[in-house]
Amino acid sequence: MTRKSLVVVWVAAVLLVCFDKSIACEVDVPCESVREIVVLKGTKHLSGGVEEVVYVACVYLEAIHTRLKEVLEDCPDQMISIVGNNFKTKVPRIDISTDGSWFSIIRSTPEEALEEGMNLCPGKVRSFLSDAESG
Repeated sequence: MTRKSLVVVWVAAVLLVCFDKSIACEVDVPCESVREIVVLKGTKHLSGGVEEVVYVACVYLEAIHTRLKEVLEDCPDQMISIVGNNFKTKVPRIDISTDGSWFSIIRSTPEEALEEGMNLCPGKVRSFLSDAESG
């Protein structure tokens, strides 16, 4: 093989590995696979006893209709891409149940958490935010 051919083969192999990795870390979550989205206020416990108020969209799934558990097993990254009809976000692996039945989208404002749920599947959102929190 010539040097140019080796470079082309190497570039193709790198692209294939990167493409495979990105697919391994992405899961399609259509609205039909969502059982319920609950939006509420939570507390994040930081080091030194510090607490931070956060707002969470907890997405409960019909686990048999998604590949989330499989993606958790195959993805080497700490972030998983969740893709829906008009929706895409990255969720840390620690915010996903090990059986793939739910995941949490944590945001700093109630509006952001509510918007995430509404963008994923508006008909299945239940908000437990107070009127003052949800604007």
